[in-house]
Amino acid sequence: MKTIYVAGPFTQGDMLKNIANAIRIGDILFRCGYIPFISHAMTMPWELKYPKEYETWIGYCLEWVERCDALFRIPGHSPGSDREVMRAEMKDIPRFFGNLRELIDTIPPEDPLKAVAVLQCVDPRELAACPIEE
Repeated sequence: MKTIYVAGPFTQGDMLKNIANAIRIGDILFRCGYIPFISHAMTMPWELKYPKEYETWIGYCLEWVERCDALFRIPGHSPGSDREVMRAEMKDIPRFFGNLRELIDTIPPEDPLKAVAVLQCVDPRELAACPIEE
C-alpha cells in the first residue's frame, strides 16, 4: 500500500480543529486504500507527556516525509508544513496541494474501485480538503 504524508496547519490557529481536519483527511485516504501518516495525531499526545523543542518535532516529521510515497498538503498557513513540502520536493516525492481527487487519480491505490466507492460517499468539500465546521 502507498504511504501518504498528511501535512497541514497544526499550531497555527485552532490546534484541535487542525488536528481534526488532518485526521479527517487521513481517514479518507485510509478508506481509499492508502496508509496515511498523520503527524498531528502522533505528536500531540506525545508532546503532552514528553515535551520537545519545535525543531526536534520538525526533524522527526521531515524524516517521515522521506519515507512516504507522496505528500498531501492541507491548505492553510503552516511554516512547518511548508518545510515538509520543501523536503518532499528535494527528494522528488510527489506533492499534492489540497485536492484529494488529484492524488487518487495520479497515484491510484491498489483497489481503485474501492477508492471510487469511498469518494462517492464523501462530501465534495472534503475532496478539496476544506476545513468542515462540525
